Amino acid sequence: MIKLYYADISGVPTIPPEGLMSEYRLRKLEKLRPELNRKQSIGAELLLNYAVKKNFPNVSLPLNIKSSVMGKPYCDNLPEYFSLSHSGNFAICAISEREIGADIQKKSPYRENLAKRQFTLEEYNYVQHSPDKDAAFTEIWSRKESCVKALGMGISLELNSFSVIPDNEIALCDKQLSVWSGNIDRYSISVCTIGKCDTMPIIIEVEL
Repeated sequence: MIKLYYADISGVPTIPPEGLMSEYRLRKLEKLRPELNRKQSIGAELLLNYAVKKNFPNVSLPLNIKSSVMGKPYCDNLPEYFSLSHSGNFAICAISEREIGADIQKKSPYRENLAKRQFTLEEYNYVQHSPDKDAAFTEIWSRKESCVKALGMGISLELNSFSVIPDNEIALCDKQLSVWSGNIDRYSISVCTIGKCDTMPIIIEVEL
């Protein structure tokens, strides 16, 4: 089962709530200056905290989040995997018993030169023939990012080395991936798990 939590982070404070942020998050915040960036980062972990308390009430906060060699965050004392993402005024948190990657992208103008460099020909043609090129471009980008995050490979995996269309199952790096995409307002959301998954995520709105 995949649970996908999302929240508007526009009302989140720019100062981290005492006793609720991991050391991992506090180190990240030290490098962030713009107000929106701090809200996004704090909001993402508050959303994770919410998901943890709802699903694993015996896990204490703040979480002991670590990161892999490739930069993928994880937590040893959580019984499931998680993935966080933020864009604009929204943050998302996905949890699953499988390795997972989640991504949210605010709808942005189609950048044809970027699509030519980072998309496969199949994906590029999909966007070119879409009635809403901005939405199609954002959707493909979000789906690709979720795959990269699920595999935990960071920038070592070239985005134009694999296609995320036409269906929801992708063979990549000797693994079978399942990808789901949807929309919230003007945002494209994608979730990718390792292994075959026939069910859609349970989507839960949260007020932070």
